[in-house]
Amino acid sequence: MADAAPKSVEMSEVAGDEPAHTDIPLDDAPAKGTEGQSGRREEGGAAQEDSQELPPLPGHTYNVSLLYVVILSVHVGLMTLIGFVLGHPYTGMITAASIGFSVPWVLAVYWWKRDCVSNARVAELYGLAFELGHVLVLLQLIGNYYLTRLVSVLLEVTRDISVYLQWVTFLCFVVALAVLVSAVPDELFKFFMTWRIRKQADFSSRYGCIVLAVATTMGFAACTVQLDLILSYWRIYTLPGALWQWLLERLVPAMWMHLLTGLWLGIGFSKRYFRREGKQPWGYGRLLLMPLLIHCIYELFFYTGIVLVAMDELDSLSWITLTVAALIVLVFASLWTARNVFKTLQDAQNYQSMSPNFV
Repeated sequence: MADAAPKSVEMSEVAGDEPAHTDIPLDDAPAKGTEGQSGRREEGGAAQEDSQELPPLPGHTYNVSLLYVVILSVHVGLMTLIGFVLGHPYTGMITAASIGFSVPWVLAVYWWKRDCVSNARVAELYGLAFELGHVLVLLQLIGNYYLTRLVSVLLEVTRDISVYLQWVTFLCFVVALAVLVSAVPDELFKFFMTWRIRKQADFSSRYGCIVLAVATTMGFAACTVQLDLILSYWRIYTLPGALWQWLLERLVPAMWMHLLTGLWLGIGFSKRYFRREGKQPWGYGRLLLMPLLIHCIYELFFYTGIVLVAMDELDSLSWITLTVAALIVLVFASLWTARNVFKTLQDAQNYQSMSPNFV
């Protein structure tokens, strides 16, 4: 994607009241003590009216947002048509529900401080993550299929040799599904979808990083939850319980887990590209650590239940117990995430436009 036009005002963290950098000609620069983007700035405990309103962020238009609304609506319509053709009339409703459960989280994060990011960029990231996520999920399904066949052969071979070897094979299978097939590809996809716009005009504040990462994450979450539910509804997946139980698990805990990973991705981007004076930037490994950790732990509970049900080693009630255990893990992860997010929300500097540091 081509880089957008440079921002009108770019400021780094400063000590005192002098701007560190501006690319506005001196004749057109706002008077000292004002803030061009929001129109007001605190200085010496008093707010002053901006003497000149700067241009809006590039792409801050509802036309692009409307375009992605149309694209998603067409997607729902196509899935509805496919469902009726194949004899599964609720397919379109499942797609609409997946989108409907994910969008409010994006809007909640965006509307808290919508001046930080243009609505067009939020819609773009959500829409692209949703549509392009289908390619990744398709590749994951292929990997899941061949991995399952391989493990089925190994379990059959070890059946008469050792129970211990069978359980080792089972554990390796679950870890491979949870980590290599699911968590790592998912989080890398979200990371690169957000990372690719790091030089765009909207990538200009610490809180903006959180908004962008959440928009990407929830777009992908809607995609993967939608496909999980559709494949289950079409009886391609083995259901661990009744369809309504599976529906609740995918729409609530799974969405919740993806939201937490999105918040941590945003925090990581802000710590890397908008670090405070005297602080070291986060490396990519540290940036991805918490999203991967939360995702892996949740998927370990999830795939353990799915695989045991498929092997007829677990009943529906036991699967629900594993899901509740995963929810408890999400509660603790949410508390830790909320602590870090609230620190970001309470600092007014985190909403200010500034230049990312790519060093």
